[in-house]
Amino acid sequence: MTERQVVSPSSIVEKFLRGKIEEKREVILGRNGKSELEKFVENLQGLSFTKLRKYYEQFLNIYESWQARREGELLSDELLLKLYMLKSLLTYDIARAKKEKRALLALREFVEKMVNLVERAEDLENSKYLFEALVGYAKEKLR
Repeated sequence: MTERQVVSPSSIVEKFLRGKIEEKREVILGRNGKSELEKFVENLQGLSFTKLRKYYEQFLNIYESWQARREGELLSDELLLKLYMLKSLLTYDIARAKKEKRALLALREFVEKMVNLVERAEDLENSKYLFEALVGYAKEKLR
């Protein structure tokens, strides 16, 4: 059995949301091997793909709600509140979890950092791309 590589979800999110295009590329595509996002997916072992999709779908609903309104560069308080609720949903599931607790904690750190950095429309769009890439890599690894 191979040892999991510890990859900080906070650093992945920070690099993707605040970095230049080269850093975004490195997070998703990597350099000479696995990308940082692919390595992070290994921390989600034990989490069902269905559960990951549940959180992604929640995020997409928020994103689509914003996209329908397109209220400008700054996000409304209502939209930000919905994003913050994602963290509480994860916390609730962590409290109920038995075998997937470690994976949920890693995912919560990822989502929490992402939500905390979303301030503008561009941040929300970049978060969608990052979350979408995470789900894409996870499809192969999670059952």
